[in-house]
Order: sequence, then structure tokens, then C-alpha cells
Amino acid sequence: MIPTHNTAMLNQLMLHLLAANQKIMDASLEIKPGMTLYNMTRCALGKKQSDKAEIEGCISWINDSMFFLDCIGTVNVTRLMSAMEYARKRHGIDVFVIDSLFKCGLSGEDYAGARDFVDKLTTFCNNTGCHIILVAHSRKVSSGNEFSVPTKSDVAGSSDICNAAFNVIIVWRNKLKKKKMDEIMHSTTMDPISKTEELVKWMDQPDGQIVIDKQRFGEGEESAIPVYFEKESCQFHPTQGMKTPY
Repeated sequence: MIPTHNTAMLNQLMLHLLAANQKIMDASLEIKPGMTLYNMTRCALGKKQSDKAEIEGCISWINDSMFFLDCIGTVNVTRLMSAMEYARKRHGIDVFVIDSLFKCGLSGEDYAGARDFVDKLTTFCNNTGCHIILVAHSRKVSSGNEFSVPTKSDVAGSSDICNAAFNVIIVWRNKLKKKKMDEIMHSTTMDPISKTEELVKWMDQPDGQIVIDKQRFGEGEESAIPVYFEKESCQFHPTQGMKTPY
């Protein structure tokens, strides 16, 4: 099973953080911890098939600094915050991952609830010095083009979600690339040479972008980085076909 682009990106990011000696609590409310461990191990080893010793060694490395909120489905905000406070005090967690806002018991129309929740999260960060990664999905993009790159204004729910965040990072999947390649592959009117040329053209297109759409500190620079997805390792890189075992 290949994870979605957002999930795969989070898995790779968490491995980067573990390699930097950070302790992580993952509150992935849509994916069981066992599946997350499988996908992270696949990404860490850089291959789909590994032997038992490699897998056990990788799990041991991840287990040293990785913690899970073992809850699938909607979680109450009060319970989530209590779990985070305990994990910070008991285990010294540096980074909390909440995937996603949709599973935190807040409806899309509960703007006041979302404002209160993100205020709690930013206060928690300011008081503890830790980092929180909150996944929020986008609504239908304002341009009406489903293939266009969304912005922070397209995040579903209250605008206070992005207003309160220190940084907003957009993970965009290039769905047009797959659509065009499928059309070319199944075309019955294109000659073989034209079909090959068109496939090569679209294969060279990036599989997505990582867009820094808000940066409160640092230089405040906002930029976009094209990325390619390597399926066997479930890794993203700026160069096509690249994969790096952790």
C-alpha cells in the first residue's frame, strides 16, 4: 500500500527529525500506528522489500524516539491537549504531529472552535518550545481549477488557522501529470512515436510541489520546490529517480 502524498511526506519528515535526535509524538487519527511504522520503515530503508534483520534494526531505531497516540477516529480536543502535555512532561517530546484537523472534533463551520484550538496549540508551543505540525486539508481551490496549486487562503475552515500558524507549508500533488499520462497510454489515435514523445515530456514534469506560503520568522521568504516521488521507497526528492536510505 502506497500512502497518500501528504502522509508519505509526513513520514519522510518524521524520519528527518528522528535523524536529528528529535522526539516525536504522532497523532495520526486516520492511520493505525502499525501501518505508519510499515511505511516509515519502507522509507527509512529506501526499498519495499527488506530482510528481517534490517526491519528489526530500523524499528528499534525508530522506537527510541517515536511515540504514538493510539487513537483512530475523532479525538476530543481536551483529551488531545492533555495527552500532549503528558507526553511533553513525561517523555520530553520535541515535535507533535496532528493528522488531521478534520479528526479533532471540529466541524468545518465551527470557526470559533477552530480559532480556540489553534490558539491552544500556539500557546502550547510558546510555553514549551516544542513544535506542532497540524495537517489541514484544502477546500475547492478559489480559481476553480482542480489542478492548480492551492494557497493558504484555500485551507478549509476558519482563516484563523493560517493566521495563527507560524509557518504554512502546502503539499501539492500534480494530478494533471497522471491524468495526461493515462490519456496518452490509452490513446488509440496517437502514433507510437508521438505517444513516446508525449509520455517522456510528462514524465519529466515534477510529481508535486512543496510551497512555503507563510513564514513568520527567519527571512520571511516564500518559495516553491518541485519534487519527484520515488514509489519503491515512498520518498520525495528534487531529482527524479533519487532515493536515500536513512
